[in-house]
Amino acid sequence: MPIVRHILSFASGEISPLLDGRTDIPKYAGACKRLENFIPTPQGGLVKRPGLQRLGYTASPSAPAWSSGTAYVVDSRVNRGGKTWVARFIHTSNNGNAPGTGAKLVDPADGVAKEIWRIQPPTFGQLVEFQITTHRSVVLVLAGKRMKFVDRGRMVKESALEGAAEFQITIPWGDTELSLLRWKQVNNVMFLCHPLHHPYQLTRRNAREWTLEKVDFKLNVPLLDENAKKRRRITAEFMLDGNATPWSSGQNYKRGARVIHGGLKYVCRHAHTSSNENDPLENVLFTDPDDEVRKTIWRKSWSDADPDYIDVSAEVGQSVDLTSTAPVF
Repeated sequence: MPIVRHILSFASGEISPLLDGRTDIPKYAGACKRLENFIPTPQGGLVKRPGLQRLGYTASPSAPAWSSGTAYVVDSRVNRGGKTWVARFIHTSNNGNAPGTGAKLVDPADGVAKEIWRIQPPTFGQLVEFQITTHRSVVLVLAGKRMKFVDRGRMVKESALEGAAEFQITIPWGDTELSLLRWKQVNNVMFLCHPLHHPYQLTRRNAREWTLEKVDFKLNVPLLDENAKKRRRITAEFMLDGNATPWSSGQNYKRGARVIHGGLKYVCRHAHTSSNENDPLENVLFTDPDDEVRKTIWRKSWSDADPDYIDVSAEVGQSVDLTSTAPVF
């Protein structure tokens, strides 16, 4: 009678072909020669891998169509026959040296005849995780010298309107350079470094407001002894925000509008027409389309570092003295 051997564990996963027949290794009994579309678990069982969902397309660098009679330089990119070609030599194009014809020129560097055009090898993008909260992240899609954003399973659009274009920003790194890109995130700022480029910093302000700019190393930071003096007095003069106007009913307020009401300054979170039922003191709620969280239409203007600090309305141009209540340095 045939003997059936039950395999009770696949915890070792897929092993190298170099270990075929190595029954003397303890992990061999729970290993697989070939394992596809399954994930081994520490408990011994296998779990089918999750499926994939197409969220959108990565950006791709566009290449102009090849044309005869055009002067091309080294590394010029053209499209012909559904393929992208890169020029090896400086030349003027004609029907005899078009991409794909095999036309050659002598390379002055080594004296070897080489084809004028070469096919651009396939390139790949890069996915980077940008953490928003402990349980939420945005995926940065880098490709084609563009950066797109995936938030909660969908591509971020330029607006909440139906048919809006995908939100994207320009990046300095080409597809062939992305493998050497390194990054580190600190709060809502991510620093990206590449050996061939100046370091950049990516800043997130909201779902559709991202900025990418070079890191400024020329900031004049004072090098002072820590707590050299117990008390310091700061006197500052600044122009108060002149865009804040008294709130009134029947006005069409846009997102970001600033008003003064009840002696306090408020910022509009949601475009609406004002009425006595939705004035800043009523705390009327709406659903924010960016994060689907219920919020008040108006929020008090406060410092991000201290939610107890509230801007008090004052005349435009008034000078204000600031005095520290604790050591500043």
